[in-house]
Amino acid sequence: MADSIVFVALTYKAIEAFLLAGEGVLDQRTGLIRGILCLAALLLTAWLQFRFVPLASRERWVDQVLGTLAPAAFVASLAFYPPGKGFSGLWLPLEWHKLPLNIELMSRISPAPAVAMAAFFGFLTVALASGRRPLRVILWTALAAWAIFNISLARSDALRSKAILYGVAFGAPPFVALFLGLGRYLRWASRSALAGLLGTLIFWHYAAVLPPKSSPNYPPPFELVYPRPGTTPDFPLAFMRDYALSPDGRFLYTNYGPASGLARIDLQTGTAEVRHVPGLSRYLWLDPSGDPLYTMDWDRGDFIVFGTNPFLIRSRADLLEQGRVAPWSFDVTETRLYIGFHEAPILAEFDRASLSLLRTLDLKREGWTRFNSGLYKVVFDRATHAIYTEAGMTDLRDRFVLLKIDPDTFAVTESAELPEGGLDFTLVPPRNTLVTASFFSNRFYEYSLGPLQLRRVIEGPLNSRNIVYDARRNLLYALAFLPGELRCIAYDTGQTLVRQEVGNKAQSLLLDAARDALLIGSSHGVYRVTPGEWVGRRP
Repeated sequence: MADSIVFVALTYKAIEAFLLAGEGVLDQRTGLIRGILCLAALLLTAWLQFRFVPLASRERWVDQVLGTLAPAAFVASLAFYPPGKGFSGLWLPLEWHKLPLNIELMSRISPAPAVAMAAFFGFLTVALASGRRPLRVILWTALAAWAIFNISLARSDALRSKAILYGVAFGAPPFVALFLGLGRYLRWASRSALAGLLGTLIFWHYAAVLPPKSSPNYPPPFELVYPRPGTTPDFPLAFMRDYALSPDGRFLYTNYGPASGLARIDLQTGTAEVRHVPGLSRYLWLDPSGDPLYTMDWDRGDFIVFGTNPFLIRSRADLLEQGRVAPWSFDVTETRLYIGFHEAPILAEFDRASLSLLRTLDLKREGWTRFNSGLYKVVFDRATHAIYTEAGMTDLRDRFVLLKIDPDTFAVTESAELPEGGLDFTLVPPRNTLVTASFFSNRFYEYSLGPLQLRRVIEGPLNSRNIVYDARRNLLYALAFLPGELRCIAYDTGQTLVRQEVGNKAQSLLLDAARDALLIGSSHGVYRVTPGEWVGRRP
């Protein structure tokens, strides 16, 4: 057991050091030395075990060397492979750096399954070292079932576009552990199983297996509007993302992925029209007239224009030029599109009519971040005539940064450091403030817009990526993404007034102020509630 923990930890640290050195986050010399020392420690550990820890195993010195170097070489080749349409590894150094935070977060969200996985790993090490056949049979059966289950998840309708990637990444480790164990490569079998369990903890949260879902029958005044009770959804609900509402309030548009597409839900009938679009769409924007509907394919780098009557793609344009990769978020004015590219990271201004590029702001070149990825939400605020965006992590202290950009000069006019950050923030016009949520904690941060300064920290739901402000009641509504909780927070006091479980993978939230309705999306479906009725029922 100790060997596997040391191996996985040192391999992770070695790969992190090499990636951060190549990224420029670490000094190259320092990063290379750290990585080499970690690999040397792995080899020294293997040598000491061969010499002093007898084990009836078939490992040899040469496979220890190859098995130590191969993971680092493979991950580095992905990270530094030249990006192109449909593939980029620029995200890998930052996401690799976040792995311990993600594992810690998901262990907090699903503590019982995390403990069960740790217990299974303990059983695995005992069974591998034991000569007892019944224990081995149970272990081989469990490893095979684990691998088959993960591969079946990867091949599900929701993930089918990434089936090979997810099947190899999360189905292979238990199979590898099984065959290595059968071949009496006991140390390698244990190491593969531990790496696979850590990956599975993340994968099962991503695929909505964890945390266990609550009952979809929410109390009044919550109303399930899609799918109607007794009917089957037309697209994977656990992967709904953004919402846009038609001016008359009848049609709700949403996007989903990675088996991507857009759906138009008729809120009166509870039926949906689905348009499958390869790629991965994250945000939507609907013209106030009700047509057209804009979105972007983050995976392949296309800007897509949908018509709403009929509900079809009208045009798509390739945005991947001059080093711009992975368009993530965007906002729209009468004449301009402001698009944030997650990988590079670059903020770009386009002419709305022609989609011709006008100006760019390279955040890494300008010194706002040391990573080659991590630009998230982009918002144009008409009240302050400014663009606001959030980027992070920006350094090894895991800080984020808020930027205020003058659209006339396309230059940063103000900035503020965020101790931690995430994927969403919302403007609060009556207070001239902005509230942003941390992805890895339950802390929300309020900033004044003039000047851009931290005012206070508010407790919100854990792991939030959706916040909206209700100006009528001076309330914040926020979703806990993986745990699946909706909270109502009094803006002035920061006090949570009422909360409701809404199902895991809760990442869709829209306030329909004209009809005084809140629309919530999770793996259970789309729910509608009148805020006044819900908040008024609090204890």
